[in-house]
Amino acid sequence: MIELRMSQIGGCPKNIVAAQLGFEESPAPEYLGLAAQEGQLHEKAILAELQEKGYDPRDFQKEVRLEFPAAILIGHIDATVKMDGRRRLLEIKALGRFQFQKFISKGIVAFPEYAYQLSSYMFALGDEYLPALFWVKCRDSGKQTCIEFPEPPLQKDAIERRIELIANHVERKELPFIEYDEEKCRWCLRKYLCSPHEDSKQIDDLSLRQAANLYREGRQLTKIGQAYIDEAREIFRRKAIITPNYQVDNIRVLLYKQHREIVDKNILIQIFGAERIAPAIKKQEVETLRVIDLLEE
Repeated sequence: MIELRMSQIGGCPKNIVAAQLGFEESPAPEYLGLAAQEGQLHEKAILAELQEKGYDPRDFQKEVRLEFPAAILIGHIDATVKMDGRRRLLEIKALGRFQFQKFISKGIVAFPEYAYQLSSYMFALGDEYLPALFWVKCRDSGKQTCIEFPEPPLQKDAIERRIELIANHVERKELPFIEYDEEKCRWCLRKYLCSPHEDSKQIDDLSLRQAANLYREGRQLTKIGQAYIDEAREIFRRKAIITPNYQVDNIRVLLYKQHREIVDKNILIQIFGAERIAPAIKKQEVETLRVIDLLEE
């Protein structure tokens, strides 16, 4: 049975499976670490404010667990607070101004990773910690909003289905196909596993073996074809020595001379200045055979 993080199961299934299968993350940019530190500072400020107002925050980073047949979910809640005579689950998020506005206009449904995380916490803690409080602060403006959730935003079977999807791919050691999305994937530290192109679908072993055979056969046919072409060109050239311009079966053959200028690098290295380069230039006559298939034009 695998263990999964409650804070991650709402994220990209491919990234979750990749982590379980041991795919390494790319080095995290410095600004991601700074953003996480800033989020922690905002969380501490909110908890201090709630303490001053008498809500008695406790159970900081308390571990909670939720077991399913396919996996165990493990999480750490931000805190619980005392409100209306009972303790209630508190989850805090600090967002940038665009994400904050998105949350205000669309709610938690626009943030599936938050919906899965909060729902998992609520199922793990049970009804005695309900309604849960989801506190969101804008890092840029300082604006805050708090939403009460009398019940989890997601049903328990929805969480279980997602876990089964992840567990099945882990068992098969196969990464699920996820359509690349520039906006969603740009912060992912395993996006090297994905491609922004349409041809990034998973390829099975049978397709790979077929491709290997096609490649090998194509290479062989290319060699045979090139040998045919080389043999024909030699016959054409020998005829063109006598008749430089002729046509046969809608194939036109031209043999003519070209002059090329070749620079002697040894001399060029010794001479500096454009006006003195002339002695380094040699002219060489090159024979050119042009074969034109008139049926292809």
